[in-house]
Amino acid sequence: MPQTGEKEHTWAENSGDVKYHLGTHYTREYPDGKKMTIEVLANPSHLECINPVAMGKARAEQHYSGETGAHSKRNKIIPILVHGDASFSGQGVVFESLQMQDLKNYSVGGTIHVIVNN
Repeated sequence: MPQTGEKEHTWAENSGDVKYHLGTHYTREYPDGKKMTIEVLANPSHLECINPVAMGKARAEQHYSGETGAHSKRNKIIPILVHGDASFSGQGVVFESLQMQDLKNYSVGGTIHVIVNN
């Protein structure tokens, strides 16, 4: 317990150098009533190992939405992966993740890859 006058520190304050390492989520409601949720998964490193995790989470969200047909969540939930240019070409997990599209029950129906020159 903090002493009188001391600030109580939270886990988030002692988490490292980059805030997105903890992950976050945000839901925005538009004037027409539609909502969009963006979720950044916790990634404690700068490595590409989060890619299949993000794709797996998207696939699970699609599967457990319980909806089918043209207007299902399968068509509304899409993973977006942001890569540095060197890490995209330099780590095998990127290409292994790209090949997941051809595995039954692993495909997410498409992934947006944003490659940033860093």
